[in-house]
Amino acid sequence: MNIAILCGGRGTRLESKTKGKPKILIDVNKKPFVYLLLESLINKGFNNIFLLTSYKSNLIKEEVGKFYKNIPINYIEDDNNFKSGTASALLNAIDKLPSHFLLQYGDTILDINYKDFYHKSEILDNYLLMSIFDNKNNLDKNNVLYDNKSLIYYNSESPKNHNKIFDANFIDYGLLGMHKKFVDKYIGILSENESLKYYQEKLSLRNLIYPYIVHKRFYEIGNPESYENFKNNYVSGKLKKIINSCS
Repeated sequence: MNIAILCGGRGTRLESKTKGKPKILIDVNKKPFVYLLLESLINKGFNNIFLLTSYKSNLIKEEVGKFYKNIPINYIEDDNNFKSGTASALLNAIDKLPSHFLLQYGDTILDINYKDFYHKSEILDNYLLMSIFDNKNNLDKNNVLYDNKSLIYYNSESPKNHNKIFDANFIDYGLLGMHKKFVDKYIGILSENESLKYYQEKLSLRNLIYPYIVHKRFYEIGNPESYENFKNNYVSGKLKKIINSCS
């Protein structure tokens, strides 16, 4: 299975913890977060992993190396031809990625059936498959309107969408499935804005996103509060079970 990880972020909100390193290298119980992420993905069956890097990418390469537990790690560095951002990272990498792949944010550990999600995405070659979670605004504010088994609208959370956020009842879970030919078909939308959220919003308005409901929460290190929560769940053993699980 193929997966690309967005790990170009510098972790601005975590600067006191990252100490100038890329966010994905932040320590969790004296271990770089990237190792926990790779461990989880390899245990779930991924054997073709791409790290989409940008900020101080050399530090990630030096830390991880060419292999992790005998699985090759492929690096695609942002060549700065586009504005820095999540959509730009995908736009820069698309020609070097396989014909079908999953795309995940590099600051999360997900409790999802990756194999089921992957196989559903393989079939849906004319849609973007998006994982969503009934979060009840607990982990973060909702940004997806889901109704009658359909994803009605994805909110990019730009200022012009302020009123629409109140209608949202699910949250983006942080895992997408896509075919390269789909990305190529709508490459114009992808290049309009550096944010992947903008791309998802535009696709939702064209009814091109197929929802995948997830029933268990995600764990992320995006801000100081969620980072401390992540560490506590790791030390308690809860996250270790998710990381070590093969399902």
